[in-house]
Amino acid sequence: MEAAAPAQAQVMFTLSSLSRQTVDAMLDNISNLSPAAGRLLYRNDSDDVRIEIREYENIRWLHIGGEAIQAAMNVALPDQLILPINIALLSTLLFHERPTKLLNLGFGIGCFERFFMARIPDLCLTSVESNASIIRLAKKHFFIPDDYPVVNDNADHFLHNIDQRYSIILCDIFENERNPSCLSDSRFYYAAYRALDANGVLAVNLLALSESDLIAVLLEVRKHFAWVLLLQIPNFGNLILIALKNEPPPPGTIDLRAERLSEKLAVDLRRLPAQLQRLPSK
Repeated sequence: MEAAAPAQAQVMFTLSSLSRQTVDAMLDNISNLSPAAGRLLYRNDSDDVRIEIREYENIRWLHIGGEAIQAAMNVALPDQLILPINIALLSTLLFHERPTKLLNLGFGIGCFERFFMARIPDLCLTSVESNASIIRLAKKHFFIPDDYPVVNDNADHFLHNIDQRYSIILCDIFENERNPSCLSDSRFYYAAYRALDANGVLAVNLLALSESDLIAVLLEVRKHFAWVLLLQIPNFGNLILIALKNEPPPPGTIDLRAERLSEKLAVDLRRLPAQLQRLPSK
């Protein structure tokens, strides 16, 4: 099932113009948040894991078990991406200049949906989320329109059963704060390769891996993608894996694109090119 073009969703969020210093201060506050911090808006202990939504000042966030913040939103500027992981996943835009269709595996609270509805309204979005409770909570507490279509399915299953082609695939999925087994399976990356258009880009958010585990994942990815880059997020244990169907442009071109997109999208992407590590092509 594919979402209607966002322009038809009849929702628009105020574009933010936060300074870099304001965003950095906001991130410092987020890093100090915990399940005990802030005002409790929602708690559900009936599922396999506890789900909580809390709010402190303008920041509303989601916990699914554990201490980690799965997603966060600035309620005053809901289209603003405020977690470094989300901003790092936007690095896909540096490699596909004119995306028309984006597949988001791991809808969560709809951070990318709010962002793209406001800033690239003609980008056609397909959103997939395995947890029906999270979909419901995103629409109730995180400003996702009630009529916005989200596919309730496992990301791996969905990817293996589609015949669409996407410009960009974002994959941000976890199982009990671990990388799901599909992210170590060559078949997942083959399905992703088939689901991308000729210039397609895949980005996967990986939790901290040992060197041997990372090599094992890269070996599976490289069976299908000739060009792979890694992006380490400072002060976070996450690693963004970027796989391309075409050779990436030279560093100077990427720097220029980051400058241009930072202005167009009102989000600072200028730090990303320096954080990218290109692996030798196979």
